[in-house]
Amino acid sequence: MVNSIHGLDIFLHNNHLMRVTPVSDSSIFIEGSVKIYHEAEGYPVINQKLEISVKIPPDYPRNPPIFRELGGVIPNDGNFHINPDGTICLGSPFSLMAQLQMDNCFNNFFEIFFIPYAYACLLKINHKIDFIFGELRHGSAGEIDELKELFKVDDVHQVLECLKALTLKKRVANKRLCPCGCSKKLSQCKTKNYLNRYRSLLSRKFFSKTWTRLSKS
Repeated sequence: MVNSIHGLDIFLHNNHLMRVTPVSDSSIFIEGSVKIYHEAEGYPVINQKLEISVKIPPDYPRNPPIFRELGGVIPNDGNFHINPDGTICLGSPFSLMAQLQMDNCFNNFFEIFFIPYAYACLLKINHKIDFIFGELRHGSAGEIDELKELFKVDDVHQVLECLKALTLKKRVANKRLCPCGCSKKLSQCKTKNYLNRYRSLLSRKFFSKTWTRLSKS
């Protein structure tokens, strides 16, 4: 099972203090220390270890890995994007899943999502510098903000209409009015290009579940 996860061998080689631990289900559970050695232009270098655990679900990459910080370095006080159950919010489900469909390498996922998150947290803790890479609002509000940016639309209704279009077959959606409100058919508007990028990555079932969840928020 471990060998079936693309890039996990690279991650374990680069982070030799992480160990695979047996679990009762078919997930892969990794626990130990990772070294955060990172800097961004104009900001201090961070060189610090964190104790973490990672649960890679059996259906990875159809679902993302779940990270926890175990040493109590990152406060669970609502200011560091830690969920009530102790898991870390590394991004919206939409952005995490889109990345996994483009590149399912676990080591790349770790470097793209966890390393910047940890660096930003440690800057805030050690140097009182707010999240330098920006941060989404918690919950559905943050997801909607992100989707407005990705789809290039202005409000919640337009986001939901974009998601609704993505639940339909492409040829059906293209005959409908564009969600952006331009009064053209989707096929005649540049919005179709923004939607088609994600249509090629994620399933209509995923878009349907996202639409249902966000429409109730």
